[in-house]
Amino acid sequence: MLECGACGGRLRRVRRGFWERFRYRSLYECWQCGERSAERLGLGFYSGPNTRCPNCGTERLSRLRSRDHIDKMYRGPVNFLSWALGGNLYHCTFCRIQFYDVRKPPELRDGR
Repeated sequence: MLECGACGGRLRRVRRGFWERFRYRSLYECWQCGERSAERLGLGFYSGPNTRCPNCGTERLSRLRSRDHIDKMYRGPVNFLSWALGGNLYHCTFCRIQFYDVRKPPELRDGR
């Protein structure tokens, strides 16, 4: 259970506003003191040169030819943009999610 940094009380998840959705992955509020804390949206996985899982950050991915309807598709504005730009479809075996990315995977960058 998450604890408040100010008083040590329990945190509960609260709704994000429209602009907060672009900055935070989740927003929490303390039951006792009302202090808010946020989990920032990790856009660092999108800024590197290699393809990474947007959920866990691993580079150990498999490339798919077509979408698998059993595993979940990662949803988000960057994934939609990558799909629209013709990005490749990848699958993370650890998170069991599928996502699009326009960057080349690490094994294709080295020329192997």
